[in-house]
Amino acid sequence: MSYPSRKTIKKLFALSGNVCAFPKCPMPLIDEDSGSVIGEMCHIKARNSGGARYDSTQTDEQRDAFENLILMCSIHHKVIDDDEESYSVERLEQIKSNYESRPSSSTELTIEQERLEQILETHIRSIIEKSNFQTNNTETIKEGNYLIKAQRLAREKEHNDFRSKWLYSHETLKDAINSVNEIFSLFDRHFSSNSEIFSKLGIELEIQKTSRVIFTFNFACHILLKGFQEAFSYDNSPSKLSFEIVLFKKKHTFGGYFNTDLINGLYLVPDINFEKQVVWKDKENDSEIYAAKEVSEKCFDLLIVELEKKKPVDETDVGGRYIVDGEEVDAWGDPFEN
Repeated sequence: MSYPSRKTIKKLFALSGNVCAFPKCPMPLIDEDSGSVIGEMCHIKARNSGGARYDSTQTDEQRDAFENLILMCSIHHKVIDDDEESYSVERLEQIKSNYESRPSSSTELTIEQERLEQILETHIRSIIEKSNFQTNNTETIKEGNYLIKAQRLAREKEHNDFRSKWLYSHETLKDAINSVNEIFSLFDRHFSSNSEIFSKLGIELEIQKTSRVIFTFNFACHILLKGFQEAFSYDNSPSKLSFEIVLFKKKHTFGGYFNTDLINGLYLVPDINFEKQVVWKDKENDSEIYAAKEVSEKCFDLLIVELEKKKPVDETDVGGRYIVDGEEVDAWGDPFEN
């Protein structure tokens, strides 16, 4: 079994600012006075089967790679592993990204690079061993368990109180609109930066004020902002807004017109996460939450997946008639109506 490399461990600590990665936690990772390493390396996807967020498709090297590791205090290490539903892979990856890309703060405890190197060289083996113990230890640590639960409950209550005010406050409508603008901006950027590839696939773009449509001859997918007028006309709150992302098949008729058959649909409403960032939640599945970037990419995902599927007949001749399994069908495999 592999272990995190020295280079990986040093990079993690160098980007840490010597504070726990858990949002708003001020706990240091290294005690400046004694030089003791009190923080822990946490695996986003568990190192061993049975662990939190374990991914059987990962290799040992991927499990101990920089991208799969994050530094936290011992309390928050346990919090994220005890509550996999709240601390999913996607959420921890976002926490790691925000944590490692943030500007230095005056509240962070900084250690001179030379001393940091000395501390890590002295304790690097114990850091690895502690990480290995934590990922293999499946027993619940009883001591102090009530405090961890109390902290989680207090944080959830604080979030729910803030969320209930946010959803119905006209002052926060601008937050949701900023997210909408970010989604459309990212969408346009996705298309323009990959226009050559999309052109080869016959994918075109249509832009409207509150929607974007990408389409081929046979399929189309749109992302449509709904409730914009209502949000500003009634209670001026984000709760009126929603995104409709729909993939449909185009069934061509004479005269250049076509009917549509729904293939897949996603309906998203604005929400606020624990970090007080605007996210978009699936109306039919509360556990499915999307950041702005994920929303902007969803149309492309749906359309490309559909284009990957093998079609039962040649679709190049719209007016063609084909025999499939002894039945006469059109270019989309649908029976002709007599």
